[in-house]
Amino acid sequence: MNYDPNFSCFSSELCYDKFTSFSLLQKPSYFVSTFIVTTDLFMKTYLIGGIYLPEKPLLLKCTFIFMCTFMIPWPLQPAITESNKLYENLVCSSDIYSESTTFTDINNHWAENYINSLAESKIVTGKPNGTFAPEDKITRAQFTAITSRLLNLKPVYTNYFQDVNGNLQYEISAAYEAGIIRGINPEIFAPHRAITREQMAVILYRTYNIIHLTDYETFITASYKDHRQIHFKKEVNAIYELGIMTGTAEGSFRPKQTATRAQAAKVVWGLGCDGGDGG
Repeated sequence: MNYDPNFSCFSSELCYDKFTSFSLLQKPSYFVSTFIVTTDLFMKTYLIGGIYLPEKPLLLKCTFIFMCTFMIPWPLQPAITESNKLYENLVCSSDIYSESTTFTDINNHWAENYINSLAESKIVTGKPNGTFAPEDKITRAQFTAITSRLLNLKPVYTNYFQDVNGNLQYEISAAYEAGIIRGINPEIFAPHRAITREQMAVILYRTYNIIHLTDYETFITASYKDHRQIHFKKEVNAIYELGIMTGTAEGSFRPKQTATRAQAAKVVWGLGCDGGDGG
């Protein structure tokens, strides 16, 4: 791979039978467009714009990938271009009830109103037996799906991770294209792994940036007792300042701790109603 710093651009010629995965989510805030020129088995040439890599064609003879820096606000993603943001229709009053969306196990639960509000907008769903299971741990796939639905993202492609398939593949793919999530490596997402609190903060931060078309910066440091254990300090501090996700009563953030489905509903509701300027 060749890189010329004078042009802020690098290019690579790949002659594989599949695409090589590039992680674009670690680029600066003002990155990007990727243009892929590829020739398939029938010697047909394609020019593909965007920041995503498409599904593998029948056979690639040769692929040229050019990645250059442009002063375009990041993220600029295909999944967002036709988004009809559900958070704009999110019901943000303090007392939400709907016979069609109320779950059998959230009556008098502390998160009942948050859950009902999100369910009314079809942002969260329950279990087949009619329950929501508010105290169950929420997985990486489930939390990603909720934020994807909050923005009503539409994916262009759905084949990004080897271990993602089934009901939530659509939402996870859209969130990946939107720059909201990435895998634990280029091919694995670990969808069934319980999400940690700091991973939630990262997703909330990126979603906030998409809602407001910004790259939110904070210059404060939240005074958590366990701040040394926080890996994603920028995102955790920003979400704290925005009031979307804060620590525990004893002053800790517990970044490696998992979260419940009820807790996830509360912070996503807060992002959509308060952080998203919802009604």
